[in-house]
Amino acid sequence: PVALMRSALRGLPIPREAMRAALRRHAIDVVNGDNVKPTRMGLVKACLNRQRKEGDPKMNEALNRDESDRAYRCGRLIAVFEKIQWKALGNVNANVIQRFYGAASTTPALVFPRLFRMSKHHLRSVPGGLAWTYEKEIAEIVAKDLMGTEFPKVLTLEEQGRFALGYYHEKIYKAPDEPAETD
Repeated sequence: PVALMRSALRGLPIPREAMRAALRRHAIDVVNGDNVKPTRMGLVKACLNRQRKEGDPKMNEALNRDESDRAYRCGRLIAVFEKIQWKALGNVNANVIQRFYGAASTTPALVFPRLFRMSKHHLRSVPGGLAWTYEKEIAEIVAKDLMGTEFPKVLTLEEQGRFALGYYHEKIYKAPDEPAETD
């Protein structure tokens, strides 16, 4: 608390331990199916923006579709996979997030190929035009000019923070053109 107060009053970078603790608690909440805490994500965003080096992206409070950071895009992508599974199967014992969030947020290259295979099966069960909407969103997130050709092998603490923000932003965002379930 003292270090956080000093950072706030003097405009200094927020200690990495604060972000590490916030990300650890965020992962526990996500895996347990609890709601993501906006205040915790605000702390992660503040940590990232205060510790930002030249060339690092500045994190916003809302979904940034143009963000090219691969960790942020991976976080968005796992949130889309979660939405797809929910639409296809409803409530399941252990969903995509509960099973894969921890590994995806630290070692995306190991997890995302499997998630893509699972999403293809889930998309077959998604009703109507919603499957097409999700396929389009996945394609937009993994666009080669923004994402590159490979998923990152390991994410640093800062990249894990951007992953968490990407997940949070995508999870709370509702597209204005998203069709209703009955369409």
